[in-house]
Amino acid sequence: MSLSITVYTKDQCGECVKTRKFLENRGIPHLVQHISDSDESAIATLKEVAEGMGVAPSMPYVRVHDEATGDTVAWFGHRPDQIVQHITSKRARK
Repeated sequence: MSLSITVYTKDQCGECVKTRKFLENRGIPHLVQHISDSDESAIATLKEVAEGMGVAPSMPYVRVHDEATGDTVAWFGHRPDQIVQHITSKRARK
């Protein structure tokens, strides 16, 4: 099983740091994509994504793509429950 995990972060984001450490402490490889405060296009895109999901935009934004099935799941905020549900459990089933 091959999961592609991207964590979108911003400067001085405590929840972003918690999420990255949670992944790192479990040996889960992931890509960190930094969003600068001046990147209006990326910020607007994240706001649109949040609106489409019916949630308030907050950082980090985590996107998990299962390359085997083509499924993608994403969420906003530090969500260890989502990491366990969508990443850790899938890795254990390999």
